[in-house]
Amino acid sequence: AHVLEGLVEHYSGHPLALQLIAQTIQQLFAGDDAAFVQEDALIFDDIRDLLDQQFAPLSALERAIMLWLAIEREAVSPQLLRKNLVKPEAGGIFLEALSSLQRRSLLEQSAAGFTLQNVIMEYTTDQLIDQLYREISSGAIDLLQSHALIKAQAKEYVRASQSRLILKPVAERLLAALGQAGLEGQIKAILAMVRQAGPQQPGYAGGNLLNLLLYLKLPLRGYDFSGLTIRQAFLGGLHV
Repeated sequence: AHVLEGLVEHYSGHPLALQLIAQTIQQLFAGDDAAFVQEDALIFDDIRDLLDQQFAPLSALERAIMLWLAIEREAVSPQLLRKNLVKPEAGGIFLEALSSLQRRSLLEQSAAGFTLQNVIMEYTTDQLIDQLYREISSGAIDLLQSHALIKAQAKEYVRASQSRLILKPVAERLLAALGQAGLEGQIKAILAMVRQAGPQQPGYAGGNLLNLLLYLKLPLRGYDFSGLTIRQAFLGGLHV
């Protein structure tokens, strides 16, 4: 019973995850939950497959909300969540997207607002990291413009979590794949693209790239941020 309680706590009681876990324990471990726990890593791929199926039909707005909740790391109000959007949707459309995600059991609601359960938070954060890595590697600016890697105004412990769990893996994967010179060249090329898209265009790309450079401790000389909207840049305590 203690083992089962631990499983329920670990997966935040998510019905989809627990249903899959129960089936796996019965089918592969003859009902031996302790044996399952020893092989816990094996189940996560199955849960990821299940979550892949849940994410596939989501609308662009629903997906954007999920990614923002992964960035926020804790419960936030619908008002703050909607304010994060570069182009806030009409209130009715936004609330309907939240309701749709609730019906799919993808959101958790409390007095503080909405958040993601643990297993979904991990999955969605991985989705965010993968897409940001692919975008910056290829020179695209969709998610880079629509979502922030870290939020300068977040509580210090939340910002530290964003830096460790989002900014760090994105930066390290890019550095490993492109090398420092390649990454610097890519950042300069993306900055030029964002600038060409229009002066003062709303979005997070400028702040994201600045935070990336600061995290990697790369000299800012040679990077042209002029004419760009800089949102959520954290300059050692100086918020921009």
